[in-house]
This record gives sequence, structure tokens and C-alpha cells, in this order.
Amino acid sequence: MSRSSRMLCAPLPLAIFALVLSSPVQAQSVAPAADQAAPADGQDDGAIVVTGTYARSLAAATETKRKAAYGVDSIASTDIGKFPTQNVAEALQLITGVAITRPRGEGLYVSVRGLGPQFQSTLVNGRTVAINDLIENGGAAGRQFRFEMLPAEFVSQIDVVKTPTADMTEGALGGNIDVKTFHPLDVGNKTTVNLRGTYTSMTDKVRPNATVLTSFKTRDDQFGFLVGAQYWAKSVRNDRFYNTGWNLNKFVQPANPVAGAEYLPAGYYTPTRTRPTIETEDRKRLSGLISAQWRPSDELETTLDVSLTRLDVEYDEFGL
Repeated sequence: MSRSSRMLCAPLPLAIFALVLSSPVQAQSVAPAADQAAPADGQDDGAIVVTGTYARSLAAATETKRKAAYGVDSIASTDIGKFPTQNVAEALQLITGVAITRPRGEGLYVSVRGLGPQFQSTLVNGRTVAINDLIENGGAAGRQFRFEMLPAEFVSQIDVVKTPTADMTEGALGGNIDVKTFHPLDVGNKTTVNLRGTYTSMTDKVRPNATVLTSFKTRDDQFGFLVGAQYWAKSVRNDRFYNTGWNLNKFVQPANPVAGAEYLPAGYYTPTRTRPTIETEDRKRLSGLISAQWRPSDELETTLDVSLTRLDVEYDEFGL
């Protein structure tokens, strides 16, 4: 039995958001029309306006694509912490021409238009970001971004630009993936808490996940401040069967067979070396964010995002 641990640590400008505590259904009073009689005293003549629905998310994504002067597909969150999936990479596979890899049963890398993750350019709020992959597999294959470092609760919208223009960040043969997070002037005065558990059938364990976010803005909508934190844990087990190669006709009957021995007929392949293994991982991720916005006028806006994401993995392997 061998035991080792590895850590991924990367600064990411991302916002942490979760389940909104307030109800998405709001009542909006409607003034009576001129040709209608006013309601009697004590009666409430109003309409129910539903916000934060999936249809609203689709409408926002469609509007982004319609207004763009280049080829872009978009995914928008229905509300804070309500992305289509719990993993950003798995949400991206909903877009045409985007494929993902799923080691450990969870989306990790993203490919666009048939080109691997090393040919993509990943942006967070318009800024170039990269994760050093040497920690994971001992060899860098390019500029691929590990989307497991970016939980879906942080994200408000993702744009996949398949035809970058000259004014965009260069270097992407596949496409530019721009991950946009929430900001305090967009969120307003709100505090959200999200609690859930992650269950894996191979380990038969439930690990807790918790996200807390608080945000406020001034009455004149000129300054906003946001702070959040997230704890995420998951237990993973992989059952593997290791094989180094194959032999042809190794166990056929020789010229002088041994009495009582059984042999294979010609034409059969047998493995050179096999080794079944059981791999377990205890994964813990801590994320934090501080975001500030100052917008004194419609022509001037300053945004500051400071964040840190740390992923710790304890690894055990049992083999024969």
C-alpha cells in the first residue's frame, strides 16, 4: 500500500454565490386602467411576476448571441448559485461543438471544435487565467484550465467565442472561454447560504458542501462590496485493472506436452502482466472571494476581484 497527497493552489478572480434565501416569486401591484373600475377597499388587485426562471436564463443567452458581432454561444445562470449543473465543465458540454473529459466521474477539461483543452484560452471576467497542470500528472500539455477549480456557484454566465476577433485575447485555436462571475452592484443587498451533500456510491459516503455569500451596495448604486467563502468535499474510488501488454500463442501445446496440463489453441492473446488496483481519493476544496466595485458614472467603472482556491487531495492505492 502506498500513500501520497497532492495540492492544487491557484488565484482565481471568481465570485462565490449560492441558493437565494428570498423567494423568486414577487408580487407587483398594477395600477387600474382608465376604463376599469378601481377595486373595492380591502381588495388587492395585482399581478404575479415570476423572476429567475429557466426561460429567463435561455432568453439572456439568446440575447447575448443575437447582439454579438462574432460567433458565440452562451450559458446564463437563472439566479445566484443556480447554474444548469453543479460543475462548470459539465455546463459547457450543453453547447454545440464543446466536449469535456470526465475523470473520476466529474467534468475537468473542455475541448472546442474538436481541438483539445490545450488549444483553448480560458478567461475569468475577461482576464487570462491558467492552472499549472504539473502538480497533477507530471507533464504540461498546454494551457488547459482545470474547471474543477471553479465551482458553478460562482458563475453568472459563460461565453464560448468560436470565432475570436482581432481585439480579443490571442492564442486560442479552438475558442475563447470567458467565465463571468457575479459582482456586488449586480447582486445588490443580499446574503445567501447554500448547503448540500455529495454522495458517491463506490465509497458509500456523504461529504458536505457549503457556500456563504454576502453583498451590499450603496443607495446611489455607485459602490458595492462582496465577500464569500465555500467548502467542498468529495470521496472518490476508482477500481482499475493494470495491463502492460499482450502475448500471442504463449500457452499453446508444446512439442513435448506435460501430462495433465491444459493448453490454449493457437491464435489466442494473453496478457503479459496484470495488476488490479483500488484507488481512493479524499478531495477537499476551499475557496474565498473579495470583490469591490465603484461606478461613479455610466462612463467610469472600477472593479477589484481578489480570490483564492485551494484543492487538497489525499490519495491511497491498494494493489495485488
